[in-house]
Amino acid sequence: MNELTAGVAAPPETAGTVEAPSAGRGRAPWFVLAAAALLFFWQLGERPLYSTDEGRYALSGREMLESGDWIVPTLTGVPYLDKPPMMFWLEATGMAIFGKNEFGARFFFAAVALLGVWLAFLLGREMGGRDAGVATAAMLAGSALYLVLARVLVTDMLLSVAILGAFVGFWRAWNGKSGAMGMWVALALAFLSKGPVGPALFVFGAAPCWLLARPRPPLKVFRPALGPLVWALLALPWTVILCIKVPSYFEFFFWRENIQALGSSSVHHPKPWYYALYGSLGGFVPWTLLLPAALVGAWKELRAKGRAADPAVLLALFWSATTMALFTISSSKLATYFLPMMPALAFLVARSLCAPDGPRRAAAWTLGTLAALAPVAAVVAVIADKQDLCTFWMPIAAVVAAAGFAVAARFLALNRTPAALQSALAGLALASIPGVFVLAPFHNNRSPASILARNADSLRAADAILNDGDRVGYVEWSLRLPVTYLGNPHDFLSGRNLAPEKGRFLENDQLPAFLKAHPRTFLLLAERKRKDLPEEYPSFREVDSDQGHILLISSETK
Repeated sequence: MNELTAGVAAPPETAGTVEAPSAGRGRAPWFVLAAAALLFFWQLGERPLYSTDEGRYALSGREMLESGDWIVPTLTGVPYLDKPPMMFWLEATGMAIFGKNEFGARFFFAAVALLGVWLAFLLGREMGGRDAGVATAAMLAGSALYLVLARVLVTDMLLSVAILGAFVGFWRAWNGKSGAMGMWVALALAFLSKGPVGPALFVFGAAPCWLLARPRPPLKVFRPALGPLVWALLALPWTVILCIKVPSYFEFFFWRENIQALGSSSVHHPKPWYYALYGSLGGFVPWTLLLPAALVGAWKELRAKGRAADPAVLLALFWSATTMALFTISSSKLATYFLPMMPALAFLVARSLCAPDGPRRAAAWTLGTLAALAPVAAVVAVIADKQDLCTFWMPIAAVVAAAGFAVAARFLALNRTPAALQSALAGLALASIPGVFVLAPFHNNRSPASILARNADSLRAADAILNDGDRVGYVEWSLRLPVTYLGNPHDFLSGRNLAPEKGRFLENDQLPAFLKAHPRTFLLLAERKRKDLPEEYPSFREVDSDQGHILLISSETK
């Protein structure tokens, strides 16, 4: 035993070992990746940009590509400093390769999500054996929040995969393998994805595990001297350069958007504490019903062994619990914030099911129940639908997914956990093919693309286009037309302060004078604001609408 592994707890019987797999088992990780690729990439560019994030993020990436300024992100030409640069770099690169379209903007986000599935397999294999690795990867790829965010332009997927990569490096270093420097590189990427919250979430999960586990590796295996230097060389140059170019960036982003957002509901996304249950448990659907047995088993092991419990269990518990606690305490929270804990939950369930005495029979009944209920729920949704949002594709997709769960239940009853999770994931992947058509009627509710396309010629002939700030970036993305924004949208907070002369902003009391100078003016609003039309916008009349949006024109226009 070398000096790196001296004092390290011997792994459990299945942990850290790679069984001699049969040909079928050897192909299992690749099967999971193939199913995940279908889920993440199928018709990725066909869906229009959804509100409220995708429009402004895609536009910022395109502006970065067209301007050639890869330091200061912009939104409609004004600085946009709400997020670090990683998202915009990936969007711009994707559009440079695949074109300035939805697929190009989203490509690297789906690719990063696929990388996360592979990392989940590696971590699960290192901590619980090959079967646990396959099961962990399959559950992560098929969990609702991970699946949705693999296809959406938000920073949380980049952050979560970077944190997952850091935990892979951490665990490998824990067991005396190469990985420490990879951990520091991943933490730098996490910082560039969403700022200090990335390294913080990792430290909150990893540090308690190292402090409490007995025995534990020496601190030097994590390269505490060279590692932070590598992190700083990768993470800080962009931040330093931007602070030089925009001196107020440090106060705006690090203080207001991170520290203040943690304790003040006045910054953005105020939610009650119990919203964390929705983000975490809801995000882990459909595997949420398998989670209680896994947590009970982990608790029993902790009570029986204390600090000598399997450090893999300690790590997964601290990883998920600290993420949950942080965003329960935080006044600002969204469901997407809980994505980083999904790999830990997936591992806890996978480890429980792969254990010799795992609750496989109860899990089989659970998946069998899901298989029976899915088609019934889909048919009821179609019958009860009053807005024609549900199509006949929904029962078809539900039947396909139910078949996957039914096969999974049978495999679990036969003590073949990896095959069971692969079957469930395959069912979800195949269900995504008709599932694309299920989502089609929802596009108008989530994106103004249709209403903009129908009125493109009129909008191009207008004197001006107004937007209330609810759908930032969509007109510019779709039609390449300038938009003036009413009020003080949060998205332009940094831009208004840093470059007010470049922005197009209008207060409501300035509207009458603006309409005199621009008599043919269109106004795009969200449908939910229809009740405010007579009082707030008496100078406009409606010309078009769909399930999600209203297009108005100034009443003087003939």
